[in-house]
Amino acid sequence: MIEDNCEELQRISKCLVSERPNVSNLINEALLSILKLKDDCHQKAFEAERLREETAKQRVEAEKTHLELQNKEYEKIYYEKEIQFSRCYKSKYTESQVDLVPESVFFETAPEDAIKVARMSSRDLMKERLKFELQSRRVLLQKLEDVKKRSTQMQADLQRRKNAVKQFYSYGTTLDDRLRPLIADLAPQASQTQAINLNSRLASLLPLPLYILYSQLQVVKNLHGLLLRVSISGLETRAAAYASEAARRVAEVIG
Repeated sequence: MIEDNCEELQRISKCLVSERPNVSNLINEALLSILKLKDDCHQKAFEAERLREETAKQRVEAEKTHLELQNKEYEKIYYEKEIQFSRCYKSKYTESQVDLVPESVFFETAPEDAIKVARMSSRDLMKERLKFELQSRRVLLQKLEDVKKRSTQMQADLQRRKNAVKQFYSYGTTLDDRLRPLIADLAPQASQTQAINLNSRLASLLPLPLYILYSQLQVVKNLHGLLLRVSISGLETRAAAYASEAARRVAEVIG
């Protein structure tokens, strides 16, 4: 189209030189050809711009594809190395060192799905045994944590009980220290009979609750002059042995 318009303009220019009477018509034809030529130029410019944009898009797409291809190539090289490494891998730990569950125990206790997979090949068997071993050890670890928690709670409870025993022992010792002067004032004197002296020796060997009860009865008897006889029956050796054993147990609890 542009070539045709250019040829038309050349023809009109030649006619302007040779045919002067028709100048106005030739000028109109020339203007019309110029407008057509301008329109063709605009169309060609638009087409060139469209082609330029299309080329830019195709270039971006080509660069993107090239980059993806390079990434795939790098991934291929990486996976090939990993596959080669996995094929040549040899563990420094043997089965005996890992201490896996024996195969017989595995086939007896493992889930059915794991057993089906394990029967496919020796490699699958080892994988499933390792998975089963990992799950079993996790369960054992959880049980161990539970036992540790219970042990901590029991130790705390035992410590509270020890503290309570120490406190009761301290209260008893304080009460005994406060009662002994009163008992010394109100208890029978050494000039009394041998039976009363024996009761006094046995009373010193009594457990603290019985000793308090005995001393209170003695106080009530002497204070009110009641016709009441308070005595302790039993062997002094047995009482001494019992008192020694009780003192040892208290020392163990406190210690």
